[in-house]
Amino acid sequence: MRKNFSFFIINLLIFTLFFPQTTFGLTIHQQQALDRVNYYRNKTETPLLSPSYLLNQSANAHANYILTNKDNPDLNGIGTHNEKEGMTGFVGATPSDRALFFGYKNSVVEEIHFLADPTASVDDLINSVFHRFPLIHPDAIDFGYGIGPSIGTIDVFEIGFLDINKSNKIVVYPVPNQNNVPIFFDGREIPDPLPNTNYPVGYPITATFSTSEEINISEAEIKDSNGQTVDSIFLGNTSSSYMFNSVAIIPRKPIRNSETYTVNI
Repeated sequence: MRKNFSFFIINLLIFTLFFPQTTFGLTIHQQQALDRVNYYRNKTETPLLSPSYLLNQSANAHANYILTNKDNPDLNGIGTHNEKEGMTGFVGATPSDRALFFGYKNSVVEEIHFLADPTASVDDLINSVFHRFPLIHPDAIDFGYGIGPSIGTIDVFEIGFLDINKSNKIVVYPVPNQNNVPIFFDGREIPDPLPNTNYPVGYPITATFSTSEEINISEAEIKDSNGQTVDSIFLGNTSSSYMFNSVAIIPRKPIRNSETYTVNI
């Protein structure tokens, strides 16, 4: 009995080496990406995303397209989120077109990073402004990830939305009583949420609303433990098309370690 059990384990290891899949047919990198996004969604008490085989296909295809055409000068003219018909690996002009090509019919938001490290990429996106919103948006339901072939470094995230504005939930980040919050934001984000600003600034605090109503903010402030107001910049939900019905309040200077801040919006 022990001999047969050992034989089974050996064969299982061989299978894993040649087919690096986890449960539900996800690759190791896809599972890592999904787990990291859902780590933040769990922290914000937002419904977890489900893995989508269709969005994984779309993400992989676009990652391959970007890396295959990385030396093509036409790539710079259309941006990393778009594809140009006639170029190698073309699937669809926009993220929604590509998702639909593989059979995914819901709305899609795409995020791209260039680390080829799903966990580090998610962390970096969360620590930004605009790119944080889709990952923890309360109306997001599905998720796909593509890392591309071994000829370059890229991370493509596809986030699927079903019924926009269905949950009537407000998602804030950092969450109440969160510890070890980064003290600064270095501004390495495209597009720049704070053009003509001297970086680094303080860590962004955001609130995302699941509603089609216009959000009117009457007051937004940060105070330290002594009750002193922190000089900050406020971004309203209509200040940019990248705001995803969210607001952000960002200290003009890095915040202090070992300090407690109170945010009122």
